[in-house]
Amino acid sequence: MAGQDPALSTSHPFYDVARHGILQVAGDDRFGRRVVTFSCCRMPPSHELDHQRLLEYLKYTLDQYVENDYTIVYFHYGLNSRNKPSLGWLQSAYKEFDRKYKKNLKALYVVHPTS
Repeated sequence: MAGQDPALSTSHPFYDVARHGILQVAGDDRFGRRVVTFSCCRMPPSHELDHQRLLEYLKYTLDQYVENDYTIVYFHYGLNSRNKPSLGWLQSAYKEFDRKYKKNLKALYVVHPTS
């Protein structure tokens, strides 16, 4: 599958979500901060993805980097009525991100295409 980590094992605790390649650790930015990307275009239809598991996987991934400065790049392109999470889910997901995740987040880039 496009975007999938070739080293991803089926025994990975979040293989069911990680295999889609929605989250990627893209290296470091020019300040040496880890860059984590979230690509909406890789999200499968909602009935094929447990959004709570996606949130758990996001936190699991970020837990590896939040003790140091880091950057998130959110690519909004590719969301549609079939794969977008509900507004209620987004609100509850936001509430799950406590100070631990916000303290060292030094940059959040939202990339949205223009038409």
